[in-house]
Amino acid sequence: PEDENFTLMSRHLGLYTPQKESVLRLAETVANRLEETVEMDKILQYVKEKEGEDIFKKAQKEGKFKLGFAKDDAYCFHYIDNMSVLHEHNIEPIFFSMLEDSQLPEGILGLWLSGGYPEIYADQINQKLMKEIKGKVEKGMPVIGECGGFMSLLEQMEDIRGKRQTMIGAIRGESFRTDKLVRFGYIEVEAKKDGLLLKKGQKMRSHEFHYWDATDAGRDGLATKANGSKSWECIHMNEHLHAGYPHIYLRSNEVMAKNLVRAMEVYAGKLAREEILHIQITDLDDQMAKAAKRHWDKIAKPLHGLGILEDQVIQIAAILGKEDINIKKKAVVVMCADNGIVCEGVTQTDQSVTAIVTNNFAKGIASVNRIATCAQADVIPVDVGVVGEIFESKVVDKKVMKGTENFLKKDAMTQDQMYRAIMVGIEMARECKKKGYTLLGMGEMGIGNTTTSAALTSVLLDLPVEVVTGKGAGLSKDGLERKKQVIAKGIESRKPNKEDIFDVLKKLGGLDIAAMAGLVLGCASEKIPIVCDGFISLVAVFVAKKINEKSVQYVLGSHMSAEPAAKLLVENLGLCPVLDGRFCLGEGTGAAMLFGLLDMAMSVYNENRTFEDIQVEEYRDYEEEIL
Repeated sequence: PEDENFTLMSRHLGLYTPQKESVLRLAETVANRLEETVEMDKILQYVKEKEGEDIFKKAQKEGKFKLGFAKDDAYCFHYIDNMSVLHEHNIEPIFFSMLEDSQLPEGILGLWLSGGYPEIYADQINQKLMKEIKGKVEKGMPVIGECGGFMSLLEQMEDIRGKRQTMIGAIRGESFRTDKLVRFGYIEVEAKKDGLLLKKGQKMRSHEFHYWDATDAGRDGLATKANGSKSWECIHMNEHLHAGYPHIYLRSNEVMAKNLVRAMEVYAGKLAREEILHIQITDLDDQMAKAAKRHWDKIAKPLHGLGILEDQVIQIAAILGKEDINIKKKAVVVMCADNGIVCEGVTQTDQSVTAIVTNNFAKGIASVNRIATCAQADVIPVDVGVVGEIFESKVVDKKVMKGTENFLKKDAMTQDQMYRAIMVGIEMARECKKKGYTLLGMGEMGIGNTTTSAALTSVLLDLPVEVVTGKGAGLSKDGLERKKQVIAKGIESRKPNKEDIFDVLKKLGGLDIAAMAGLVLGCASEKIPIVCDGFISLVAVFVAKKINEKSVQYVLGSHMSAEPAAKLLVENLGLCPVLDGRFCLGEGTGAAMLFGLLDMAMSVYNENRTFEDIQVEEYRDYEEEIL
């Protein structure tokens, strides 16, 4: 029924927004009347059956790419459907206030300044935050500014009171008030050049509705009225910026969301590269190593009786920086990813096995789980690039891409994908540190990864493919010959620069190796001892050493893999594996086995009685005296 109370008063730029108390009171009045006159239960049931549940599930999903999204009284206009499109493309809006916050949300890879009424609140916008945003634009963060958000990116803005306010200053020019609506109505915008959301020739549907104009509203897009009666230039575009008066409706051309994801990936790769190249790793604590050595020598047993295990305990003491060692909280971090080279017939099985085993890690039923359980250690599976479906929630989702490319045909991955994959390992080390882990092991899962490992080894050690290539998971004689031929042709095709570790890794792969290399770097930076597994892990350690020479000091060898290149890598890295049982299982099983042996050694180190306790003269170390 009609009611004179159902009235919305207008303001200088259309209707009042829903945040205002008067509008909320009106909404409550209307809601009460609806309950009296409409069968709301039936309507709600219909909505729930048709689409409501799916929409809410999407809204609750945590996205991989975090997008800072300005939302407050000053920035309050955006299409709600844009949120759904962002979620569908794995982008999670992280809301913040330009009025109340003094810094951007942590971990964002992009920024969206939406429309609204910044001209009313211009003098209240946080100056520190605006300075940070300008810095992000200058460093290449993907940034979107629509209408009021665009005005905020300019150098100055005339506010509602006619006063000029200093704004972000990422774009030259200023906005000013006019006495009428400017370029009002529905439009279609075509990009005249490649930009953040639109590439040249791509289009979006939009609308403009504003009383403010700008000295430079942009000339990189061409807007045309819906009826074709008028056109004008608009929007500032480049590879990491989209800023202008037209409001953005992502559903009108979802390529915009895809372009945004790609730009965020590139930016993430750029950030990762800077962090990787400048990661801080220090030498081990030599004084603590000597203290741990003296501790061993005082224990009532033959000197060096536990051999390499004693050396590894000393190494752990030097890493942790303390003589009293506690490595009770342990985990094997398993990097899981597929390899495009599999399509060349270099393996017994197809890529589906990678997803199956990755899910089994999370279920606790894979080989490494059984061994880790005996060692009282956790298993942390990480999806870096599995092609198949991962449905187990305990698998950590860090997917960079769905498997590498076939390096016989093209580079295994792009440069930014490579850096992001390395960063996965660094991030996992940091997360494990926060959770209190004091010892980590490295493992992998990915059909075809002995092929990528052999290719990397051949290039990095400058050895023939025939010398470093083994049967992997049980190839026939003919299969092994094909594997060698594929690797040799792939290396010849890609022509990696062996003096540039990043070029080699990018061209030959794989994602699991890159992530494990990052895990080594991260553990070294966080001072966490890390146990290497077999051949593929050794390649990752070699990559890490090439990136930062000091990182290998933090690695403990577990076993000598049955793969032919393993011994060559062990010698090159200076590692001393404890076990030599012709193991070739992978998954981090060798690392988990060493966990158990280290626990035994630690029991002797921490609990055994000393020569002094039993009143027996200490053994003399004649070898040390000679040295």
